[in-house]
Amino acid sequence: MTDYLIAGRPILVHAPSNSYLVRYAKENNFAEIVDRENIADLQAAIRRLLADPAHAHQLMVNAQRTFFAHHTVEKNVAMFRALFSDQLQSR
Repeated sequence: MTDYLIAGRPILVHAPSNSYLVRYAKENNFAEIVDRENIADLQAAIRRLLADPAHAHQLMVNAQRTFFAHHTVEKNVAMFRALFSDQLQSR
């Protein structure tokens, strides 16, 4: 997911409404979301991304903000180290 967040392209999430990805995208407003199996909804989402450049641009800005807020290498290394130090201490 992180590659998509930083790519500078609009993101379309087509996944069940109870999935983590849909919840995360909604919380951070970084993607056009279709959370139902409905072709008309999917078509409308694609059309909106193509026809509304300002909306698509805002989603891209939000995606990059989300990346830098939560997914930089430094933050991932810190979380990884914390995870393993917790694992080692619990043994």
